[in-house]
Amino acid sequence: MAGVIEYPNISLISLRLLSFTILPKQAFLGRHTQVYKNVPAAIENDRSTITQYLSNDVQHRVADEGATQIHNLPQTETPINNPPVPTDDSAKIHSIACSKTRLRLETPFINIRTPKDALMVIYDLLEITRHMYLTYQPLHCNLNCSNVFSMKVTEAMISPPAGITKTGKIDNQFCSIRHLLNPSAEQYETSTLLLDFDLTYQKDRKMEVPRFQARAVRLNGPDKRLCFDRHKFYYNAPALVDLALPTYATLLPDRLARFPCEKVTATTIKFHDPQENIHKPWHHRLHHDAESAHWLLLWWAITSSPPNSPATLIGTALWIVLAGSSSDGREQLITCSTLDNRLDPVYSPLENFLSDSWKSFSEDVFWATEAPYTDSEYVHESFQRYLLNFLVDRQDEAFMNSRKHQGLQKVKPYDPSNYYQGHYGYGGHR
Repeated sequence: MAGVIEYPNISLISLRLLSFTILPKQAFLGRHTQVYKNVPAAIENDRSTITQYLSNDVQHRVADEGATQIHNLPQTETPINNPPVPTDDSAKIHSIACSKTRLRLETPFINIRTPKDALMVIYDLLEITRHMYLTYQPLHCNLNCSNVFSMKVTEAMISPPAGITKTGKIDNQFCSIRHLLNPSAEQYETSTLLLDFDLTYQKDRKMEVPRFQARAVRLNGPDKRLCFDRHKFYYNAPALVDLALPTYATLLPDRLARFPCEKVTATTIKFHDPQENIHKPWHHRLHHDAESAHWLLLWWAITSSPPNSPATLIGTALWIVLAGSSSDGREQLITCSTLDNRLDPVYSPLENFLSDSWKSFSEDVFWATEAPYTDSEYVHESFQRYLLNFLVDRQDEAFMNSRKHQGLQKVKPYDPSNYYQGHYGYGGHR
């Protein structure tokens, strides 16, 4: 190895920057992603300074010694040219050698075994995308079950992040949910693994998974539904529970200052008429990735059930709304009061959490004109507080540690004579 620069788990795996050249490779043993990191301060106009890659071999997992043999294949570690490689002390190594990172992927998000683990992965997924955006300005734009993983904590790196924020914000540190729940854990200790930042720039929208897209992204534009008298109702970020507030205030004081802890109340804000000439450009924003994380959690919850629970089936209409791609009716899965029993009874406490946390996404912040709703981190902060409060209050309850069956739930056969009764939930098998 030459010129090894240490990065935390989140930076090492999850970078997709304008100043990066990232080349995905296909190999017979799995997908290999090469990352060439540019450091303008050290080497001007040079795009290949550090080479890193992942071996994505989920179906045929290999042991460390097997992975070492894979790494010896020359086609997996050939840099595109021969630039100087900067090290931590700014020394330059003129060598074609490259640093390599070997990671064995563990559990895909959909196969995470307990609600507690799923919630913790989602919290750190939000922290990862938030930290990456503030520090380097990338957006993932395509969060789904195939690129969010859970690793064993012993395999996750816990070194502190490096880099200076490009947004000028002081509070840009990564703070994992494990550290917030247990201060004796390392601040950067996370089991969340996020891949596919290298696919962000590919314009083929077919690569995106509609069921996990934010509603505005699926529309390819902001939500233009008019409310009464052209007002939007935005909810404040929730107040932190008493057990969480002291630790949060110590570790993340800037976030508390920008997003004061208040009761969850709606704030009425007048917004621009979408029919008028609007000069505010629309594009994928940070809060769209937060909404994708919420859909990812909903998907996990709906498709999960403990192995020893009575046989249950997912309602056909519920499945069509969630998995369909022709029209977007997903919001009714959360907001419609008639759609009870959407989850397996063992995991039913998650229904209230999913409904409560939806307040973070109920209105499109594209139209917001007042702080804190105009802050790029507002939606992330709000959703993360809901997650933290729920985990602090209920992490030791039985349902939170009830292991799910590894397979997905089956869908109830379509019955046109019984479309509404029991059709959106698991109906008829309880």
